[in-house]
Amino acid sequence: MGLREKNYRKRQPASRLPPLNALRAFEAAARHQSMTRAAEELNVTHGAISQHVRQLEAMTEAPLFERRGNRLTLTPAGAALLQPLQQAFDLLTEATRSMAAGETGGEVVVSAPPALATLWLVRQIGPLLARHPGLQLRLIPATDPRPARAAPVDLSIRYGDGRWPAQIVDHLCDVQLIPVCSPVLLEGQSNKRGTGGFALLENMPILCADNGDEWDKWIASSGRARLALGPRHYLGNALTAIEMSAAGFGIAIGDNVTTSRYLAEGTLVRPVDHSTRAANSFYLVTRPESETKPAVTLLRQWIRDCFAAL
Repeated sequence: MGLREKNYRKRQPASRLPPLNALRAFEAAARHQSMTRAAEELNVTHGAISQHVRQLEAMTEAPLFERRGNRLTLTPAGAALLQPLQQAFDLLTEATRSMAAGETGGEVVVSAPPALATLWLVRQIGPLLARHPGLQLRLIPATDPRPARAAPVDLSIRYGDGRWPAQIVDHLCDVQLIPVCSPVLLEGQSNKRGTGGFALLENMPILCADNGDEWDKWIASSGRARLALGPRHYLGNALTAIEMSAAGFGIAIGDNVTTSRYLAEGTLVRPVDHSTRAANSFYLVTRPESETKPAVTLLRQWIRDCFAAL
């Protein structure tokens, strides 16, 4: 391969993208192996097709066709350009068809931690599904911090450090750890609300979603290592801990996302104002093979918008 054809493979900056008309002219000429037939298809002159192809060759710095009489043969650079270009045109056609139909349909498989799925996602997504009746959600609760890579999972919401190679990763939000409990648990304890409410925690049952690390991190950040806390119960996951807390059986460590609706409704309250940032954050991980599906694109953007609103 010559130097000019090697230069074609260098990715051009977005500001130097070739004109759409030049790309359409090249694709039609390559498909028909004829500029005359390409001109007939696009309803332009032979000279216009030829000019567009020359413009594209100048921008890519590589010959795209070998001309043998009236017949065109793709060069290696032309063949390398044609395949992704045809795929891009197919995607544009599909996207336009979906818009014209007025809805985005198809199944989208989403994996999310059980607490986030139950306490946040399913409480938010109803209006979106109502607007797009052709959209079908398949929800898979999963506690594994790694994104689900196997088909058919399209999107994974994960709590982690964001380092998942070969995946499309969007940072959704940082996580703030906050103690939460039922307001019933605090009845008759108004005399303890001073000093930021820390006295409210004394002798209260402590509900742990994990091995107690999140509670330990929160206590260490509060500067009150000698809090006289009650017994600890280890419940295995955040969903169980938060639901048990809402039922009035103790104080759990929640976060600014999964408990947001309960806090807004008053089902849960924050007995203490202090919060601390968790070690990890929420991320949206998209399987590369699913990225261009219209239904996946719709749900991916909706999830990002919802987190942005938080």
